[in-house]
This record gives sequence, C-alpha cells and structure tokens, in this order.
Amino acid sequence: GLLELSQADEETARIEVCQPRLRKLYMDSIEKSEGQPAALPLAKLALDAEKSKYQLPQEAVEETALEVYKARLEPLGGRVIKAPEKSMLDATRKFMGLNEDDVRMLHLKSFGPIYESSAHEAMGTNGIMSPEAKEALAQLRERFGFKEEDARKIFYNAVQKRLDQSIEKVGEAWEEATYTKEALAQLWKQRGKDVGDDPLADGTGGELGIKDTPVLEGVRGSELMKELTDMADFYVGNDVLVQDMKDMPPEYPVTTGKGLEDKVKEEMYGIYAWNTVTCQDTVNRDKWERCKPHVGAILGLSSEKMMKVLIRMVSRWANMFIKQKMGENGKLSDEDISTLTNWVPTFFGIDKDVTVKMVQDANKGMLVSKVLRLLNMPKLSSKDVQQLRDDVDSWDLTLEKDLELTRPQLRSLFCVEVGATLEEPDLTTAQKQDAIEVSREAFGLGQKEAADEVAQLLVSRCRGCLVNAVGDLMQGNETRALKEMQIVGFLASFVDASDGLEVQMDWDVAQSMRHRLLRLYATSPMGREDGGAKHVDTGALERILDVDHLPETAEAAVDAS
Repeated sequence: GLLELSQADEETARIEVCQPRLRKLYMDSIEKSEGQPAALPLAKLALDAEKSKYQLPQEAVEETALEVYKARLEPLGGRVIKAPEKSMLDATRKFMGLNEDDVRMLHLKSFGPIYESSAHEAMGTNGIMSPEAKEALAQLRERFGFKEEDARKIFYNAVQKRLDQSIEKVGEAWEEATYTKEALAQLWKQRGKDVGDDPLADGTGGELGIKDTPVLEGVRGSELMKELTDMADFYVGNDVLVQDMKDMPPEYPVTTGKGLEDKVKEEMYGIYAWNTVTCQDTVNRDKWERCKPHVGAILGLSSEKMMKVLIRMVSRWANMFIKQKMGENGKLSDEDISTLTNWVPTFFGIDKDVTVKMVQDANKGMLVSKVLRLLNMPKLSSKDVQQLRDDVDSWDLTLEKDLELTRPQLRSLFCVEVGATLEEPDLTTAQKQDAIEVSREAFGLGQKEAADEVAQLLVSRCRGCLVNAVGDLMQGNETRALKEMQIVGFLASFVDASDGLEVQMDWDVAQSMRHRLLRLYATSPMGREDGGAKHVDTGALERILDVDHLPETAEAAVDAS
C-alpha cells in the first residue's frame, strides 16, 4: 500500500531533507559573494525563490540561518575585525533575514572578551581613558555590533576589576592610618611584609583621622586620601557614573569593597570626609571636596549612610570639645554653645539639630552630676532645687524622663522644694497648694504619690520643730523655741485649710509640754497678728498638737499683764 504520513511526520521528514540543502544554498551564495557584500542582495532574490520550494517552517529557516552565521563568525572571534569584515557580516546577516537582536549573543560571545581587554588597554596605566581612547572604544563597539547597553556592561566588568585592584591598596592605606605601629607590624609580619620605618604608618591608630586643625603634612591617613581620591578620579574620568536626569542624584553602577565589613568602609569614608572639611591646604581641600560624594558611593554607601558617618565623626570631635570645656569651666559658656550650634553645622555641613542635641546631651550629663551632688549635700536648699529646675527648663529637658532620675531621687527633690513653700509666711494656703502642684508636675509625681510625700513631710517637719522647741526651752532660749513653734503654726494652718490632706501625728513630747509651748507661743508677740493686740487663731495649732483649748482666763491674764 501507499506510505501514509501524518502532517507532523511529513514536516519532520521535509526538515531532515531540505534543511541541509538550505544550509548549502546559504553557504554557496555567501562564498560566491566573498569580499563583495553588495552582491548578496541580488543573490537573495534567487535564494528566496529556491527557499520557497522547500516549504520549511520559519523556525527551521531561522535555525539554519543562525548556524550558518555562527560558522561565518567563529573564524573572526577573539580579535578586532576589520571594516570590510564587519560589512560582510552585516550583509550576510541581512541576506539570511536575521536582525541584530537575533545575532546579539553570538557577537557577545565572540567579541566580548576582546572588547573588555580593549577597555583595559584604553584605560592605560593611569586608569583614565583619554578622549581619543574613549572615541576608539566607541568605534570598536560599533565594529563588534554591540548594543550600547551590552557594551556598557562589558566596560563595567573592566571597571570592576580595576576597582577591586584599587581597593586592596585602599585597605592597606586604611590599616596604616588606623592601626597602632605595633598592631600594624604584627599584621604585616603575618603577611610577610616589614613595616620598618614606613613614614605612612603613623602608629597612632584609634583616632580615625580626627584632628582639631589638620594640615596636609602629616594629615591622618594621607596615603588613604591619595588612594581614595585616585579611585574617585578613575570613576569620574571614565564616565562610569550615570546621570540620567539633571535634578536627580547620579547612579553608581559599579561599587567595590564587597569583601570589607561595613564598619571598615564607613571608617574609610569617615576619615576622608573629616580630612576634607578640616584640611587647611586649599588645593587639596577643593580636590577632596569634589571627590567626597563619589568616594562614599563607590564604596557602596548611600547618601544617608554617608551623612550618618560624617555626623558620627563630627560628634566625636564635638564630644571632645565639650569634655575639654566642661573640664576647664565646669559648664559650657555661651561662646562654646554658639560654636557648637552655629559654627559647627555650617562648617561641617550637617543639620543644626545634631549639634543642638549634642549640647543638650552634654548639659544633661552635667545636670545629672549636679543632681547627685545636691542629693549628697548635708543640707539642700529650695534655692538649689529651683536653680536646678531652671537649668533643666532652659535646655528643654525634663527631670523625670531626660535625667532618668529614680523615684526616690525625684521625691527627695520634690520634698526640699515643697518644704520651703510650706514654711513661707507670705503665701496663702491657695498659693502654697498651687506651688505644690507645679512642683509635682515638674518632678513627674502622681497625685497620690505627691500627697503622701506632703503628708510625710508635714509630720516629719512638725515633729522636728516641736522637738527643737522643747530643747530650746529647756536651755532657756525662748526666742528660738518660739521660732520653731511659729513654723509648726504655719504648717498646722496649711493642714487645717487643705481638704483631704490626712496627717497622722504621733508626738514624742508629753501633752503637758505641748500645752506649755502652745501657751508660750500664744502669749508672745509672735502669737499676735502683725504684732498688734489681737491674738492669732491658735485653733489649728491646738488641733495638730492635740491639746485642749487655751483657757479664756489665761488669755485674759496675758492681756492684763
């Protein structure tokens, strides 16, 4: 019977038979036109007529064309092709109906390595391509038929290798700038290198480039500055960074230092940034300033990270400045504060809030020390506490949160201030209550917490004054005894006029003695209102002393006398 084939089998059989014929047709036509690319368009007319007879699927036609193109390309790979060879390749590609995208990967595989090698050669020993070298590399890209995007990627590979070589020198320069001479000698000994008397190994270490007024000679990490500057110049000089939009920051498609810890890269940039703003040599300072943003970005640091590093470096200097001034004067003068909050932000190019906070923190430390000194004083005055509060307010700080005082410390300061308020003769009860509320808020105490402290304070103070009055009276010093009783009177009046204030007195003085002191006070000039003839109301004093009301006869007897 007749051989019957499915449509798929028929197509497979046709490909097996006709594809080699098409390949030979391509090759013969191209070989006949060798060196005459202009002849291929004419040959294409004849080829198309013959190719249509094969009825091959488009995929098979393209596959065959790519095989033929690859065979034509392979003898040219690994070297710079000549212009006629490029013309013949283009004519061959068009002859077989291929576009540039179809042969893109073939070209990259054949010419990519030689293009990268040419890029290295164009950079030369100093690393920066001349305008002529850049133009030659652009012409080579066109010769190899690379898209600009592909050529840039190959070029970036060459840049990456150069940068990775540079970072080794940068790392050594950083070690020389930051390690002590002993540590550096030990490190180099492990690597088989002798530090000897290397003038670049300054052997100070630890300070990371911070100097008050560094000059170019002996500047911390001078070799590091050179290596990082060379790296930035290499990057910029070879047009590696991408500036697509005028108002947008440039992009850095190639970075280096992936093998370094972030801390190391940040310290490298920190030294560079510090030396840039503090160098007194104008020429070098301007050059470093121009390179500074590139240095950080090439190391893979974001602009935010670079600013944080600079702030950290400035903070170290500012803290040393603050420590020195505090050590000399015990505080920061107005001039010192102006230096930190006005000059430093302008000079270093950082936000003013940064140094304001530094000053605030410095004063916070000073105020904490002041609080501890006050609390350790044998006798703490309300004036001392008020001055402390004024100092805290002046720096927009709070005693409770910013100074991180303990609850007992806050209560102690509260009691000192409130104690003086309670004994103030010229204040009304309402005024005293208002003052206590202000103190409560200032020291961050709760309502009940403050009320309990006030109650304990009243009990302690009343008992103390009464005991003092007894002692003075026993020694025949009625004047001092009366002053103590007057204080008890002020406190008793406050208790009597304050609703909800619970004060439980437990007197250690006999009731007869309390009665005697009350009578002495009531019959004295201190017991008369404004020194006149009228007696003060001793009811509050009687109630707090827990004694009977003074007999009318006694008061009359006093008046008669």
